[in-house]
Amino acid sequence: MKHIRLIEDWFLNRRCRSCGIPLVLRPGHVGLVCSACRESLSVEFLSGQLCTLCGSPLPGGVDVCRHCTETTPAYTNHRSAFLYQGRVATLIVDFKGRGYKQLAAYFAESLAAIVPDCDLLVPVPFRPESVRRRPFDPVTLIVRELSTVQGLPQVPLLRRRPGKSQKSLNRAARLTNLKNALYIRPGMHASVSGARICLIDDVFTTGATVDECARVLRHSGASRVYARTVAMD
Repeated sequence: MKHIRLIEDWFLNRRCRSCGIPLVLRPGHVGLVCSACRESLSVEFLSGQLCTLCGSPLPGGVDVCRHCTETTPAYTNHRSAFLYQGRVATLIVDFKGRGYKQLAAYFAESLAAIVPDCDLLVPVPFRPESVRRRPFDPVTLIVRELSTVQGLPQVPLLRRRPGKSQKSLNRAARLTNLKNALYIRPGMHASVSGARICLIDDVFTTGATVDECARVLRHSGASRVYARTVAMD
């Protein structure tokens, strides 16, 4: 049975995770996404009228969404490459839930188009409990790839204390859950002071996590904190 799974993995890891075609038939693939799917997915890049702060889609004639008008986020601005739907959502599930780590290269390529002028790339830290169910940190893999693409240093400035998962919580509950959960790693405060930081995460849901990360970084002296994510849910 083990050998059968290995053979299946050998073939699956050489097929596009979006359309299933053998990658050898379409040169130019990146991170298990064939050249044709890379091109067609680029049409799905999040664009149009977006909130200038959180990056949420807006109707024409509006610059800032209602939420950001009522509560200004700690980050300078946020942008997602995609909406969390369709093929993009499937790719993220393959990456995080099924262990197709090579997809990090494709997500990094997608993020490269929206990374601002900054000094450091900083991954949003994962919960320590996540290691028990997933033997790798998805966001760190993306940031490593993005660091290579952009020629920017990637620095894991933040750590997260053990706590409840954010997945099933609304924004208010997420903010409460995050209170005092994030902190600057010992000895890293000097790297924060005056820096223009770009936070990287996989999915933006309510924005509570990146907002709290930005708050901690700004409190520690960062001059600007941008947030960039693969997809907005």
